[in-house]
Amino acid sequence: MYLRMSTESQRYSMENQEAAITAYADVHGMSVCSAYRDEAKSGLRMENRKALKTLLQDVQGGRARFKAILVYDVSRWGRFQNTDQAAYYDYLCRMHGIEVIYVAEMFANDDSPFAAIFKNLKRAMAGEYSRELSVKCKAGQTRLVGLGYAMGGPVAFGTRRLVLDDQGQPRSILRIGERKAIQSDHVVLVPGPPEEVAVVRRVFKLFTGSDCSISDIVRRLRLEQIKDHHGYEFSRATIRRMLTNEAYIGNNVWGRRTLYLGNPAVHNPPDTWIRKDGCYEPIVAQSMFFKAQKRLSENVPRMRSREELLNDLRSAVTENGDTSIQALVSRGGAGRDSYRRHFGSLTAACRLIGFCPDRSVGASEGDKTRRETKRIFEHVADRLRSTGNVTYVNRKEQYLVIDDFWQIGVVVAYERAPAFGRQSGRWRVNERNPLLDILIVVRMNADRTSIKDFFAVPRPGRAGFPVWLQQRNEPHVDALRAEPIELVERVSELLTRKPLYF
Repeated sequence: MYLRMSTESQRYSMENQEAAITAYADVHGMSVCSAYRDEAKSGLRMENRKALKTLLQDVQGGRARFKAILVYDVSRWGRFQNTDQAAYYDYLCRMHGIEVIYVAEMFANDDSPFAAIFKNLKRAMAGEYSRELSVKCKAGQTRLVGLGYAMGGPVAFGTRRLVLDDQGQPRSILRIGERKAIQSDHVVLVPGPPEEVAVVRRVFKLFTGSDCSISDIVRRLRLEQIKDHHGYEFSRATIRRMLTNEAYIGNNVWGRRTLYLGNPAVHNPPDTWIRKDGCYEPIVAQSMFFKAQKRLSENVPRMRSREELLNDLRSAVTENGDTSIQALVSRGGAGRDSYRRHFGSLTAACRLIGFCPDRSVGASEGDKTRRETKRIFEHVADRLRSTGNVTYVNRKEQYLVIDDFWQIGVVVAYERAPAFGRQSGRWRVNERNPLLDILIVVRMNADRTSIKDFFAVPRPGRAGFPVWLQQRNEPHVDALRAEPIELVERVSELLTRKPLYF
């Protein structure tokens, strides 16, 4: 037999179906040998119905130990919006010699024309029931949203759900995963625990009052081991959702996307959203929230056309005599990936404007970077020779050994172009060799030839050292920073600490 119920609230549905099927089997001299159960599964789609898929696989694979499938009624087999889909699964079983019997239906379970007509009619009615129910539910939910009631979905960090009775009086705060017990009750959002509210306000303050990006905020929260209300670390996606959630300014917004009758989600335009403004106690000031929206909108890059990309190349050649990525981004141009998507490569785009470099742009640019990196490493190595006996130098891996013991690595970080919405660039630190006792990160200026500063990072400090360095970093990171003239002094200080691994 095959059993299905749609929601967990239909707690006795499976037992009722099983009792009816067992009674039918007893009357008709059948014995039930196995049961396939889809609990809390919608009948609209096949994808999430593991038991039905297993049943059909057993039938097709010849593993079925039965001659008939007993189902309570047509709707339990499925409420597919295309009636041919339900008929196909029915026919698939019959084609393999296994009959599908609907025990609670009034029509005969045979191949007569009348049975076929009634069966198709019931399939259409089963699908139409779901469609009508969807329309009625949406109308009711729209009205309740207009009254300021929350319609479900995951609760936002820093908020909680308060249950109100039918008179509007508070009952209790729902915990994560709990549902209201009484159908006539309603739910509103209220500020959550003070520590969560403080984190929400801090995130908005960092994003709107400083040059911190979403990644910077995530890094800071993870460093402080601050987690969300589910116990997970924050991510870029969760912080972005936080910054765009109008619940923090007291607005109830519903219908951002539609999941209609089990179909894939469709994102709706903002003018179709159902909303009730100012119905909850705000956590964040409206001025700060809209300032965050403005910065987020500025962070969205504008897609350049092919002609605009070629014009950027022409200007770079005219002004700089080359088409290096540095020349392009210094003018606010697009990066290498944009040219690769539109033209196949940056070199191919150069040929379209009549500029034909002897080698590919990427190769010549890489050569210059490698030469400059090698020069900086030799410069740092020469400076460090005064701190002790340099007993080994590995130019390929860019590290050296002092006094046959201390391994000191050197990584050169070049400034990347400012991202959208940023006022300054950033530097990527690629070295992650855990065996180094000290890592010297040399930050280069925008000209890529002069040293800006450096960071001397001992092994214990490596875990909290970021991949991306900003103009201003976390206090524990900037504490490792020093001017170029202080290189020898800072490294000597680290080497004389007893022990070094503080």
